[in-house]
Amino acid sequence: MQLGVKKSVGVTHAAKYLKTCYTSFIIDPSMFHATSDKSSKMVARWDKLTSFTLMHILKVSRLTDEYVSDLSLEMDKKYGANSPGGNIDYPSKGMTYKTPLLIDIMNSKGHFSKEYLDNMYSYYKTIKSKNDNVMSDLKKMLGLK
Repeated sequence: MQLGVKKSVGVTHAAKYLKTCYTSFIIDPSMFHATSDKSSKMVARWDKLTSFTLMHILKVSRLTDEYVSDLSLEMDKKYGANSPGGNIDYPSKGMTYKTPLLIDIMNSKGHFSKEYLDNMYSYYKTIKSKNDNVMSDLKKMLGLK
């Protein structure tokens, strides 16, 4: 997945990530969630890789049930209040980084946040830097340019 990040993750990168990974965001008073693009194996792999990295390598703790409940109620109050059936499905296709719902999603915590993507990009840069240094040292040892 190419987001075009050069130095740091911006709101346009985060919006592109969310629109690429998720086909819609579901406002449900019991749990705010999203549907992923099942046709893209790359998206599924990316999501699993980032989850594994954050939880097992960076030791980032999962969101508390209380936070998820509060976020769900806040999103329902703002974007889904009085909806028949209790759920509203917002397709991500027409959203931009200026869409109020997407802004609120990016400013939340967890998988959907800009902060989440920013942390993953920082970790990627660290791994890439270490790999580049190892390759450089290896080339020096072998007398290659």
